[in-house]
Amino acid sequence: MICSKCGKEVSDGAVSCGWCGESTGSVPATATAPPLTTGYASQPVGASGPVLNAEGVPVEIAGKLNWGAFLLGPIWSIAHSTWIGLLCLLPYVGIVMSIVLLIKGNEWGWKNRQFSSVQDFNDCQKVWTKWGVAVFICGVVLGIIGGCLAAVIGISTAGGMR
Repeated sequence: MICSKCGKEVSDGAVSCGWCGESTGSVPATATAPPLTTGYASQPVGASGPVLNAEGVPVEIAGKLNWGAFLLGPIWSIAHSTWIGLLCLLPYVGIVMSIVLLIKGNEWGWKNRQFSSVQDFNDCQKVWTKWGVAVFICGVVLGIIGGCLAAVIGISTAGGMR
């Protein structure tokens, strides 16, 4: 069956969704007491899917920095439907929003985009990080080349104006 709250696949007969903890309306066959929980959220012990924290984010990704979101803020925000990240484009606010994306990127990315598993999410974010680092390095190299060219052009024109 499909969870009515998060849309993820839930095993038949499950009392609650293993992804978000939403009740499926099924009554447990042998238990009358509420199911045991993991302590992180209202997720039953032994349920399939990741263990979620109180915000509904898997504990494996919660609290980790998202360098792809930091380095490629506006593009990452569009791809992950995290529209507040577009504040990176504003002067003065941009650097603050980039730092917020670094800290909150995993949480917002998980909540705003569908991933089949935590591993799928981690793989996706690793690709974003690799591209972010590549773009950063290219920017530094182009900046150095541009600075050198400006110095050479500045020296040659200064010498010709005597």
